[in-house]
Amino acid sequence: MKIDRHDFLTLLRGDLRLFMRDQLAIILAVVLPIVSIPLMLGGVDEATEAGEKDLETRVIEIDAPEILDSWLVESDHLERTDMPFLDDPEKGQESAAAALEIQNEPFQATIRYRGTDADSREALNRLVQVLEREQSRRQKQHWNHRGIEIDPDDLVVIIERDISSAEARAAHAVGKWLPIMLCMLVTIGGLYTALDLFAGERERGTLETLLVSRLNRSTILAARFVLVLGFCLGTAWLALGSLWLGISQGWIQFSADAQANTAIPMDLLATTALLCIPLSALLGALLIATATLAPDLKTGQALSLPVMLGVAALAGVTALGNVELSVLTAMVPISGLALGIRDSIAGQLNAGQLLTVLGATTVHAVLALAVAQRLVQRESILFASNTSHRRKKGHFGIEAAVTYGIALVLFWFLGRMAMEQNLIGGMLFNQLAVIGGTALAILLWLGIPIKPALQLQRPHWFHLCLALIIGVSAPCLSWVVLELQSNWIPVNEMTTNMPSLDIGLSLIQILVLFAILPGICEELLFRGTIQGLLRQSTPAWARCIIVGALFGFFHLSLARILPTGILGVLLCFTAWRAQSLFVPIFIHILHNGVVLALSHHRMLETTPEVPYLVGGSVVCLGACWLMARGKSP
Repeated sequence: MKIDRHDFLTLLRGDLRLFMRDQLAIILAVVLPIVSIPLMLGGVDEATEAGEKDLETRVIEIDAPEILDSWLVESDHLERTDMPFLDDPEKGQESAAAALEIQNEPFQATIRYRGTDADSREALNRLVQVLEREQSRRQKQHWNHRGIEIDPDDLVVIIERDISSAEARAAHAVGKWLPIMLCMLVTIGGLYTALDLFAGERERGTLETLLVSRLNRSTILAARFVLVLGFCLGTAWLALGSLWLGISQGWIQFSADAQANTAIPMDLLATTALLCIPLSALLGALLIATATLAPDLKTGQALSLPVMLGVAALAGVTALGNVELSVLTAMVPISGLALGIRDSIAGQLNAGQLLTVLGATTVHAVLALAVAQRLVQRESILFASNTSHRRKKGHFGIEAAVTYGIALVLFWFLGRMAMEQNLIGGMLFNQLAVIGGTALAILLWLGIPIKPALQLQRPHWFHLCLALIIGVSAPCLSWVVLELQSNWIPVNEMTTNMPSLDIGLSLIQILVLFAILPGICEELLFRGTIQGLLRQSTPAWARCIIVGALFGFFHLSLARILPTGILGVLLCFTAWRAQSLFVPIFIHILHNGVVLALSHHRMLETTPEVPYLVGGSVVCLGACWLMARGKSP
């Protein structure tokens, strides 16, 4: 990539001068990060508590006297351990989640816990419930003896003692949400700049003049990347500066503890500021690549929705609170860096982790910039592609991205709300209106014939036979992936995302609601509409990977992204090879049905034996191989 230094500096100065006159650019890159951080982080302690993950099924070990054994029941999910409770365990040290001390005269219980640790906080809540239950039992016992005057509330005095320092509590509260806010602010600020530099200039007719000049495109890309990088990095650093000022002046309140509101060591922000450099480079390169795909600003604005949702989903790993930074998680774009920023704020990021995160994110940024470089070299970038002309050629990539963004937003806000109100009604609304309805509405809006777009033709009998084998054996492959990633994702996150069967429905009704209905509606959206819109503009293998990954992210569960994404790739592959949507629908229904049937018969309470899982996975992949080898009808 040859870059002329003089041309590079000239372009950079000209673009910067142009943007400094743009009031909206100044608002997005300067005013927004300064104002938003104090507003969003004020009261973050309450948001942290509200966002804690449900740990009801995990058994937590605590340091407690033997008398506790007689008070516990199985549903408490507490267990005494010989491990001591450590106030500040170092990495690798084993420690009980909490410590219970009991004084009999008067009866008083003291619980020591770490407020920055999710398991420790959960242990506190469970111990309080156990002690209150014991209090109630003793209350009844005492009142059964006449003549004993005692206040029931004085039978047990519970003292909660958080041994975490004010500094650690404040750092935990900030580190959980700051990476998400930084990523979103950087995306918003950089996206406007990138869109105007490419889609905006293409729309105004100035981009063609620039690209056909004597300047080589590598120089143009380098200058514009530096400008976008500057806006992204400036946004991030201004946000951190606003955070520092808000803490030092007492504008940001993390909790009622005044000491906790001013206890974060400000020198930790320097490491966070360093991590913002590769973050800005990665997001800047991704935003430029996105902007080059948009023929005009209107289309670019539509593309911004799925881009911001994707960034938020990847950065949202820090809100889980129990995902650790490791070599593997550091390799995940955006997520690894977000975890690094979280641990940096908490003072838990060592030199090795810092170098790993910096190195991985630098590689991601270079790859994203290489993609942008390739996109800039295309001849089609010279022209403001006419939307009708693009659609006549069957290029609906932008519409596919918008379809996914609309369905995800509706599912996240309306769908989840509906399911919280009523599981059955919410499920029907989600599948029929949000997922299936969006799939059909987009095709009708675009004026695309539904039957050929969705490939609603009769499948070949050979493909149906292979689909039967894949559908029955696919749960084994999903379980293998779950087990392999269990070393990096906490056990309480490892769920099949299947509903509880104790909802007053028969197995047939459950299969209809949670197997047949999702199998039809989700396939209409992903293997039907989205994969169909990409058919003419994306190679088959890339189409399978892209739609499969989108399918994994759609389920809004960290533990399910990889196994569901792999299942999504297999479903996309079968839809492509069979040229019929009925094949992936059949596989999807069988996959969900097998898991639900096994759950109904209590056969998934323990992990299936390894030979069955490996054998089933081999059978599943073998059937896919046969489908690949066979000729499409």
